[in-house]
Amino acid sequence: MKKIIDECYAEAKRLILENKEVLHRCASLLLEKERITREEFESLFKTTSNLSNVGMGLV
Repeated sequence: MKKIIDECYAEAKRLILENKEVLHRCASLLLEKERITREEFESLFKTTSNLSNVGMGLV
């Protein structure tokens, strides 16, 4: 049981760290608007992905 919990914890931590910028932008947007649409939420991921690609010279 402990192994399963530890693995899930590690995966959750990895996902949070990988998406830290998106989480911060989402929090800022929610503080500003209180509610966001699905499209607005999904665009946070697309914008971050595009920014990463620009930094890597892929866009």
